[in-house]
Amino acid sequence: MAYFPAYTTVDESTFYIQGGSNVSSSADVYTQFYALDLTQSWNTSTPLWTEVNTTGTFPGRLRALWHSISVSKDQKSLSFWDMYKAPVYSIGFHIDNGSWADMPAPPPLKTALLGVCKAVTDPTTDRVYIPGGAAGNKMLVYDPVFKNTTTIAMPTGRNSTSWTYYTFAWNTVRRSFLLFGGFASGAELASPGSAGPVLYEYSPAAATPWIALNTSGAAPPMLAGSCMVSAHNGTKMLVFGGTFGLTTFGTLFILDVATMSWKQGPSSPPRVGMACSVSGDNFIVWGGASWNNSATTAVLSDAPIIYNINSTQWTTTFVAKIKPSPTTTTEASTAATKPVETGHSGTGGTDKGTETSSEESTNSAAIIGGSVGGGVLLLLLIAGGIFFCLRRRRAQQQQQQGKEMQEEAPAKRTQFRIVQQPPTDETLEPTFYPSRPFRITPSTSHSNSNKNAQKRNEQNQKQDSWSAPSDWSSSPTQSVDSFSTPSTPTLDASSNPNTANTTLLPQHYITLKPSQRARQR
Repeated sequence: MAYFPAYTTVDESTFYIQGGSNVSSSADVYTQFYALDLTQSWNTSTPLWTEVNTTGTFPGRLRALWHSISVSKDQKSLSFWDMYKAPVYSIGFHIDNGSWADMPAPPPLKTALLGVCKAVTDPTTDRVYIPGGAAGNKMLVYDPVFKNTTTIAMPTGRNSTSWTYYTFAWNTVRRSFLLFGGFASGAELASPGSAGPVLYEYSPAAATPWIALNTSGAAPPMLAGSCMVSAHNGTKMLVFGGTFGLTTFGTLFILDVATMSWKQGPSSPPRVGMACSVSGDNFIVWGGASWNNSATTAVLSDAPIIYNINSTQWTTTFVAKIKPSPTTTTEASTAATKPVETGHSGTGGTDKGTETSSEESTNSAAIIGGSVGGGVLLLLLIAGGIFFCLRRRRAQQQQQQGKEMQEEAPAKRTQFRIVQQPPTDETLEPTFYPSRPFRITPSTSHSNSNKNAQKRNEQNQKQDSWSAPSDWSSSPTQSVDSFSTPSTPTLDASSNPNTANTTLLPQHYITLKPSQRARQR
């Protein structure tokens, strides 16, 4: 258990705490560096703490309290800032490999100006902001790209001579920093209303960056040593604990960002200088110190305490949240719902500071260019898909037509219809001539060929005396126009020396359609 450790949360999945002091003796300072797993569910009696593994020599200056931690834009590294002890100090830490990284030393501060300051990263630019971290009660701004620092004036309207013991957090919905509370002394303790505004907003891209926010509802007093964190993707801000004078609070205050109205939640044992985190519906508090009006220290449990935002109850069970799909990002949804502001309305600060918006313009241009390029690529993909579908459909139609032609081919290839002659006692071999009637030449090797020929002549003479009835209709294989029964001529032996008594059979004409004639040719 420690109070005033440095703390931060990465992606609502890991809660880091480092350093802090023993509650009973501020001289007993820790170098502890732990991480609490927020991706699995657990009970407050068995929290999933693990010691953070580091490589190299652990920095001696991190045996500290009243310092803070900021998280890089890519959430892969941490930066430690100690603005309480001279000389002021900063150092980086790589989460992936546990190595330490040197950073430029912040500008020196006079001993009288050293205070309890909090460093927070702007996730849109990766710059680190530390209110009260520069000389003259100004805000220190560190740019990790150029590795340099600048200063911005703090807002007017506060009677306090220094900005210290406040709490500071980034709000995704408003795309700005919110600063709550701070140290009050002297007349401010006797008349709390004289301490000035309780809640300030700093918008890096605004023409007037600092303003004092007007809120409604059950607003908290100007607490020192409290904690403030963003919840539910920035739609809520939770403020807990802290002290005003000798009174320590354990009340939870919840700010609805859309309406800027406060409501008061259930209380917990009062404490100050604790570490706070949010993951899903869980608000987690660990550490801190507590005392009563006689300044007697109260003993607190080493276990974290948890408030469930949905059930509005303090509980002993941490329920891990369900991660959203990779296609959904908080920053993208924020950019779609709230454009970057260029100015403020309200009361409060008037100093614009020394920051410029060149990087913001560059980022906006890059976003617009990327959006246009992505739109063009999407159109090309859609056009390619349509072309592919049409081509595939055409190929299927051609394949179907080919199958139909193959099925019809046997019937179309039939160019002659053979009329079966009455069976005889001889096996005859027909010979076809497409341009004239066919004839059958009987074999001369049989002894009864002359008898058969005489019988056929008698049948032909009978057919000459027969006439078709008037109602006789054409059959599929012959018609009245095309069928004739002329007298059967007899071929001379000289016309075919190989056969004798050759007789022409009745002629059967086959009429071909024009298309069939073309194919026959």
